[in-house]
Amino acid sequence: MITAVFAAVMPAEMMPSRPPYIDTATGDPVQIRLKPGEYASWPFRKNPALEQSDVDAVRAVVNQKMTGVPRAYLHVFGFVDYTDDCGTRRRIGFCRRYNAFLSRFEKSGESAIVDRPGDPDYEYGD
Repeated sequence: MITAVFAAVMPAEMMPSRPPYIDTATGDPVQIRLKPGEYASWPFRKNPALEQSDVDAVRAVVNQKMTGVPRAYLHVFGFVDYTDDCGTRRRIGFCRRYNAFLSRFEKSGESAIVDRPGDPDYEYGD
């Protein structure tokens, strides 16, 4: 059973070494039970609300596909708290970075050029 969800967006060249939510976020309380193969959507947040500079940064991410010069990335990150079938509380963290060249999200820290996995500070599971 999913018990809490936290998802946020951050336009930035690099994410901080520690996830911004690590000491403060508790996630939005929920009670979602999923069967195998099912999924649930969840809105992400930006606190404070998106400003024009954020919109400009997102546009720069899209425009980098045309210029070939990365200036910023759009990161979507957060965690999901859940209770497994044995009643153990668990948390899984995620961070995805938009790759404008491929027009898709990839694990933050992942590289198509260098065989490098996602960032373990953001990509983890109990």
